[in-house]
Amino acid sequence: DLEFNKRIIKAGYKILLSANLKIRYYSRDTIRSFLIQAYDNGKIVTNKIRGKDSFHEIRHFVPLIFFIYLIIFSICFFINVNVIIDSLIKVPMIVYICLNITFTILNLPIFKFYLQLITVPFIYFILHATYGIGSISGFLSLIKFSGRYEKI
Repeated sequence: DLEFNKRIIKAGYKILLSANLKIRYYSRDTIRSFLIQAYDNGKIVTNKIRGKDSFHEIRHFVPLIFFIYLIIFSICFFINVNVIIDSLIKVPMIVYICLNITFTILNLPIFKFYLQLITVPFIYFILHATYGIGSISGFLSLIKFSGRYEKI
């Protein structure tokens, strides 16, 4: 959608947003295909760094920052760090969990089963982490394939 919108704008047209439109959205059939899409979307954010035309903004790098934070959080969880640093490291995780639960509850009217109230926060987390892993993978392929050729 982002890439298509960029091509429309580049061709001189405008994007119309209307609350009156009724659109049927077909999501991925399986969690696996959903996660592959998230991974690929994360990997694509490196296009701007590769010198390719990019349609991404800073917000597209948030899952990358989140994943790096998860690594730091995990390391600090297992080692003894200063109490102040430990508290500062936990604050973003607490905020994330609160936002995750809040958006799950806000989406409650679209759930078909109450079991989704339990599973959706985990899916949000897995989505964000997978997107971040894709971004890391994109950066690693930059290092590995910089110069003469690049991975497609």
